[in-house]
Amino acid sequence: MFGPVEFDAVELPNRPVAMAAMAKDTRELIFGGIEIDGEVEWTWQGATVVRPGVASIAEALEAGYELRGNPKQREMALRGAAEYAVDNVVAKYWTPVLTDMAARRLEALCASA
Repeated sequence: MFGPVEFDAVELPNRPVAMAAMAKDTRELIFGGIEIDGEVEWTWQGATVVRPGVASIAEALEAGYELRGNPKQREMALRGAAEYAVDNVVAKYWTPVLTDMAARRLEALCASA
């Protein structure tokens, strides 16, 4: 879910969809923003998705507009979104995985030579 980061970039509180089954996951992405209610649906792919409510989106946008310029909200949003910055994600997740993959590939090539 990268939508919240986009809202933070324009200094608006982010709006993850509230979903009871994923409450921990969505709350980790709020950073001081506003939740959007949604309806859980079962897809043809055998998975659940959440369809955000249009009225809830409008209410969240209005609430965000009222919070514009609030330094506390801005700081909370920026601090929360910092973990998802490209440099941090690459250093924390991609580099270790790619290093491990490269080492395994090198081992396989050396073993077959």
